[in-house]
Amino acid sequence: MLVDDEHRIHYVNNVVRQYIQDGSESIIGGYCPKVIHNYDGPFPGCPLEESVKLGTAVEREIFDPELKMWLTSSIYPTKLRSPDGHVIYFHTVYDITARKNAEEEIKKKQEEILELNMTLDQRVKDRTNEIEKLLVQKDEFLHLLAHDLKNPLSSPLNLLPILEEKIIDEKQKQMVQVTLRSIRTIKRLITDTLKLACLNDTNTELHRSLFSLYDSVESVIHTNKDLFDLHDFTVKNSIKPGFMINADSFLFDEVLGNLFSNAVKYASPQQKGILEINADKQENEIILSVKDNGTGLTREQLDSVFQRFYKREDHKNQIESTGLGLSICKSIIEKHGGRIWVESEGLGKGCTFYVMIPVKNNHFNDLCCSLKTKG
Repeated sequence: MLVDDEHRIHYVNNVVRQYIQDGSESIIGGYCPKVIHNYDGPFPGCPLEESVKLGTAVEREIFDPELKMWLTSSIYPTKLRSPDGHVIYFHTVYDITARKNAEEEIKKKQEEILELNMTLDQRVKDRTNEIEKLLVQKDEFLHLLAHDLKNPLSSPLNLLPILEEKIIDEKQKQMVQVTLRSIRTIKRLITDTLKLACLNDTNTELHRSLFSLYDSVESVIHTNKDLFDLHDFTVKNSIKPGFMINADSFLFDEVLGNLFSNAVKYASPQQKGILEINADKQENEIILSVKDNGTGLTREQLDSVFQRFYKREDHKNQIESTGLGLSICKSIIEKHGGRIWVESEGLGKGCTFYVMIPVKNNHFNDLCCSLKTKG
């Protein structure tokens, strides 16, 4: 349409005529709000008044309650003049009802999704709180259970060796030995389960300090000297003296002890056992390696050794083990922000366990409570 600054219509195209369903020339010279919107005064939101005032083009989205339609109404001033000297404006109107309805539908869906997400978030928080309470109860139960189970085991553990010495009959002596081994296995299982429970507790903190990794390895080797001598094992500490690491020394000794005893358990019967420990400091991490020449691992076994209670099928009935030692190592190293893995070229070709500890791990710098196994 062409309209002047007093809303008088000077020209309309056929689309406008179809829109108002009037093919006569009577609309020319008519009052635009009345002809188009059936309004006796200026239509609310019409951009003509602002365009007249500013002398620039103006575009607005308006809703016509009479037609129940959303419209984009645009006014562009021109250099044309009406016969009586009024400025002529180029006026376009686009029906955007479908778009606005789609936007409203999208907005409604977004609000529904937002409300659903808020509901889900609250449900997740409620369930998380429930799980955290259950985990606390579980840990408390494990501590109580471990304490209550370990105490009754003390008596048979102390008395059975005395009884074994006094028994003359060989069959009876073997029965006592089997019982004693079973009780010791139960105690180790209780102790290891409790260690895992403590390590997996998010509230458990580490007591990190700077210490010599070389000295730590030497100490654990000395502690396990009888085990190495009994199985004729040669152990080589290839770590350079003065090699320092920032970790929980108590727990790190636990990792070393488990890795060393694991190497002895799976030593190759065809050759003398050899164990070599080394360490390398890279830019952002320290990597410790524990290499043996034992029975080695298959591809499937490599993926399973750190699982709880995992025991190799080919050694399940030959080796006394709770199946938790390497799981404990994994939990300890992950508690330090590091990782542990094993590599092997196959059965009979030995294994190398790797432990990675980040050099800079400020997340743990302020932790000050040492993890100790309760009971």
